[in-house]
Amino acid sequence: MKVAFNRARDRAGLEGLRFHDLRPTFASRLVQAGVPLYEVMHLTGHKSFEMVQMHSHLAPDFAEKAIQALDAFGHVLVTAENENAA
Repeated sequence: MKVAFNRARDRAGLEGLRFHDLRPTFASRLVQAGVPLYEVMHLTGHKSFEMVQMHSHLAPDFAEKAIQALDAFGHVLVTAENENAA
C-alpha cells in the first residue's frame, strides 16, 4: 500500500504528503456523512473520544438530528425560547 500511495502522491505532484495526513479528511468525511463519532474514533484509530471530537463541528446538523430522534418518541426539547412561550 505504501508503494501505491507514494506513486499516486508523486503523480499528483503532492511531494511531502504523508498517508497519515489523510486521517483528518477521512474523519471529516465520515462525520459529514452522519457516522457517529464513536465509530469514527475506531475507524481512525484515535485513542480517545476527545481526539475525534474536533471533527464534530463539520456536521452542524448533528444536534438537530438528535432532537428529531427524541421527537420521534414524543419528547419535545425544552429550550429557553419555547419555555418562555409556555
